[in-house]
Amino acid sequence: MSEGRPEISVVIPCYNEEAILRQSVGELHIGLTALNRTFEIIISENGSRDDTRKIATELANEMPEVRFLFADEPNYGKALRRGIESALGTY
Repeated sequence: MSEGRPEISVVIPCYNEEAILRQSVGELHIGLTALNRTFEIIISENGSRDDTRKIATELANEMPEVRFLFADEPNYGKALRRGIESALGTY
């Protein structure tokens, strides 16, 4: 992420999404980059039992616009709220 606040924040709450996470975030990243706006993608994982956490960590390491939050309990509402509260974007 560039210096300062991003213009757009996208929060993705996820649970056991290893099958689609890498492709979904990759496609979202490409689409947001095409808008020529600053952005962040927040993956808010909530207690997955598969490799979702591992993949999210890799994505955050590969793409500076991606951040990864995690929790030990499956709770979609908490994951969504945690992501929204940590968002830095104007929108």
